[in-house]
Amino acid sequence: MYTINMADSSTLILFVIVILCCIASFIFSMWTCTGGSWDFDNWEFDSCVKIPGSDPAPGPAPSSGSDSGSGSGSGSGSSPELYTSNIKDLYIEKSEHFTDCSAIFDINESQSCYNKDNNGAAVNWFFSNDIDITSTCKNNIDKIRVLITSSQPGIDNDQWWYTDLGPAVTDFYFKNAPPGFVISQQGGTRKITFVIQALDKYEKIMVPEILQELIPETEVNDCTNLGVGDGVEWDDTMIKYVIPIDIPEPPPPPKDCEGGEWILDEEYGCQIDGEKVNRDDCGPNCMERYYYGGDNLIPSENGGTCYTEKFEEYARAGCDGDEATVYNQPCILSEWRSVNEAGYNSIVTQPGQYAISTGGCSKQYKEDPTDSIPQQKQVREIVQQPYGKDEYGNKYVCDSRERYVECNNFLKPIEGVCGWENMGDPELVHECSDNCCDNYSGSTETFKQKQVFKVSSLHQGDVPDDKKCLFGDGTVRYINYDGKNCSSCYGAVSCMMH
Repeated sequence: MYTINMADSSTLILFVIVILCCIASFIFSMWTCTGGSWDFDNWEFDSCVKIPGSDPAPGPAPSSGSDSGSGSGSGSGSSPELYTSNIKDLYIEKSEHFTDCSAIFDINESQSCYNKDNNGAAVNWFFSNDIDITSTCKNNIDKIRVLITSSQPGIDNDQWWYTDLGPAVTDFYFKNAPPGFVISQQGGTRKITFVIQALDKYEKIMVPEILQELIPETEVNDCTNLGVGDGVEWDDTMIKYVIPIDIPEPPPPPKDCEGGEWILDEEYGCQIDGEKVNRDDCGPNCMERYYYGGDNLIPSENGGTCYTEKFEEYARAGCDGDEATVYNQPCILSEWRSVNEAGYNSIVTQPGQYAISTGGCSKQYKEDPTDSIPQQKQVREIVQQPYGKDEYGNKYVCDSRERYVECNNFLKPIEGVCGWENMGDPELVHECSDNCCDNYSGSTETFKQKQVFKVSSLHQGDVPDDKKCLFGDGTVRYINYDGKNCSSCYGAVSCMMH
């Protein structure tokens, strides 16, 4: 018969308890460190020190410890921040890296070209030289999407085709597009529009789009000057683009609160330097707090402004016949900050004198000289409410707290269209003889062609000097060129006899 030693039994029970505690501790750690999701991908160390859902609830609107003149907005907080694409009716959700990576593309360096010989066109683009921005942001790019449309009748920028490229690709060249897409029946070129998007793994946009347009022209290159290779077949590469229907409409513009009234905060009382005093006693003037509310208050929406409190001076009688101390302080305002209105989705590439480079701008550039100047909206808050008068007896007031400043005040870069055109038929300068004995070895027939330089359209904005087409319209020149090689039998016996 076996006997159980009490000491051994106690040790075993203690060991089992320790094991159970370790298991419970692991389960609790998993639940808290993942925010209650049970997913190891959501593990965050900061979450391990708190129980999910244990954050304190927000306090009531009138808080006696609030800063004077504070404002608040009541946006839903659940709507994604959307980017307005250059493609009609397309809104793309912004990546969490959008603000930090907005300057990753050097948008002024993109180029494009036609190739009439293969019914194609090409575009290339460049990443910024800022190594810190580029290296960090490029790691989060999952694909480069190139979208293309044409001014071909029946398409007219309402139909788009696309292809997805690798995250480090910087050019795209298509050839053998459908008939009429690039070349018209008259032999001219269509307007071709490229839109380049950098997307993350969730297909959220990382950086504002590059928009590159090819203006119709008669004389075109073969795209070898861009270094984009031989091109890819349209039918093997391009996919018809369909506007996603599951992307929500852009949020409505901010709306400030309306109605309401200022209500005296009885609990705050009347204070001097943070200490309550009896407003009915004699002594220095004290400050009372008012909060904004009431049954008719319509809260602000979508990030609109609503100032929720203010402080006013309460005049008390001076003691012992002395005049009461007057509470005076000037208005102090915060620095200007940029706020986006609806449609202010362009980044600031030229801040001007007052625009903030990290804020938004109403437009990417001016479309033409008559276009209105792009603007950035800025606001500033009251840091210290004004009370009383200055030493000259002037009442303290606050200066302007909202303004619009210019940004991106430059013309859209458009290359000029110009080139030499032939006038009439070429003139034959040297003709090959029907008798081969009369033709020198290696000789060719020679032509002279009259040409005129025509400027179809002048350039706009900042473009390379060779694309400006500033002068030369109507200039005439003559060029010589060789035709076929002349057949020579010089030195043959028949020629010597001749």
